[in-house]
Amino acid sequence: MSQITKQALGDALRHFLAQKPLNKITISDLTDHCGISRMTFYYHFEDIYDLVIWCCTENISKVLDTENLRETWQEGFLGIFHIMQEDRTLVLNVFRVMGRGQMEQLAAPLIHQVVSGVIETESRPYHISEEDKAFVTRCYGYVFSGVILDWIQNGMTVDPAAIVKRLDTLLGGSIPLALSHFSDKI
Repeated sequence: MSQITKQALGDALRHFLAQKPLNKITISDLTDHCGISRMTFYYHFEDIYDLVIWCCTENISKVLDTENLRETWQEGFLGIFHIMQEDRTLVLNVFRVMGRGQMEQLAAPLIHQVVSGVIETESRPYHISEEDKAFVTRCYGYVFSGVILDWIQNGMTVDPAAIVKRLDTLLGGSIPLALSHFSDKI
């Protein structure tokens, strides 16, 4: 029952986000829409921002639980872009109201999954320590995170395929090259 109530509140939040900005939505709006008491809301969430974070985390959890690791970073990042586009209104509101830092924190698990998977695959021909793989993963994660956050900040209007193509042009072959600097081939 608890999960059903949370989902109903998340659906209500999305309903109101289609009509007004996040900072204009009240707990009364949400509880009236769901036909529940304010106490029920507070049983599940501290405030509206807690509900927003829960909604984003739920979306990310579903993806992390169900998505197979993509073969390439290009496929993985197209997937992240598409996930964000599916919940565009929520993503843009989180970014505008809660800031770039909060959005970066919410997107980090998806970005890390894609980058670490690629690094793990690309590092197979080399002897590389886990510490060095983690370092390379963080560095590339910062690049991809920055690109995604800029895309959100600019209204999510640029075609994700075009962004990934430009990144591919910029990074073409750089991940294996970077990894090769940390070890000799087997």
